[in-house]
Amino acid sequence: MAVELKKCRALPENEWRLLSGLYVSAFPAEERRDVEQLKNMIDTCGQMVFNEIIKDGELAGFQIYWDFGDFCYLEHFAVFEQMRGGGTGAAVLGILKEQLRKPLVLEVEPAEEGTMTARRVAFYERNGFGVLPVEYVQPDYHGNGDAMPLWIMSTETPPPDTAAKWVETIKREVYRKWLVVSE
Repeated sequence: MAVELKKCRALPENEWRLLSGLYVSAFPAEERRDVEQLKNMIDTCGQMVFNEIIKDGELAGFQIYWDFGDFCYLEHFAVFEQMRGGGTGAAVLGILKEQLRKPLVLEVEPAEEGTMTARRVAFYERNGFGVLPVEYVQPDYHGNGDAMPLWIMSTETPPPDTAAKWVETIKREVYRKWLVVSE
């Protein structure tokens, strides 16, 4: 299995249709941007990186991260259903760790025993992430719904003041700057 990440700015329309469809189906509305806003950001937002996931020469999904200098925030990550379960996700995380060489940070729903959230947390733990002891609430992406308490996971466990700075950077750069939110 060969997995690669292809950084994109402007996407061909056929690829955009497939990937925006995956984006909408993989994430509930309160956890994602409007697709037209996302398309605009892919073209114009320098800190945000949109990667196509290519598996054995085929488009397999996408991964979005933000590079904040001392850490990277993994915002969204999805693989087409027919391509899941074959190690693609672990390969993507391995590639990101190798290429970026800095702490990777992400949000995840708190694990509830026996649920998909527990499997997701276990997946990230198997791939070198740990839950950070910080309070975190993700604003609704549209600014009109309920905020969601989430866990922050990272490939490194920083001192508490650094973790707090990471959280503030995510809220400022990802949510306040690019979304209409109230906290």
